[in-house]
Amino acid sequence: MERRLPRTDLQRLADWQPRLVVLANEWRCRPYAYGVTDCGRFMLDAVAAVTGVDLLPGVAWPRGWLGVAKFMIANGWDSVEATMTDLLPPMDVRSARPGDVVSFERGGELHLAVRVGDTALSPGLDGLVAFGPATWLRAWEVGAA
Repeated sequence: MERRLPRTDLQRLADWQPRLVVLANEWRCRPYAYGVTDCGRFMLDAVAAVTGVDLLPGVAWPRGWLGVAKFMIANGWDSVEATMTDLLPPMDVRSARPGDVVSFERGGELHLAVRVGDTALSPGLDGLVAFGPATWLRAWEVGAA
């Protein structure tokens, strides 16, 4: 896959908020599985809900931890944060708005979450889990307001 520049051209859809709520409800009880229902897939679905744009069109998604690791290495990404910085413009985490992407650390790994209201949602073992602003490490802008 070729290197990408962060998407600064994205615009939020007029109905992005209810679309994001529908997505969160669809993912609410999905158990975590690498390459299927992981934080990267949730983030991509959330960006599509907010903007209508698939950030990685035509990608054949690897399954399992090893497949995802090989996919990231093949694209020059050593973390989910490096992936995000290639896909979306970074922003100050304190400026993250609902619909934006944030990172946090859990169990020694970096994960992605999508801000919804005053928290951010990310897939957990048994479905979506909410993380408060005190846990957010970095943020990326998802479309102009």
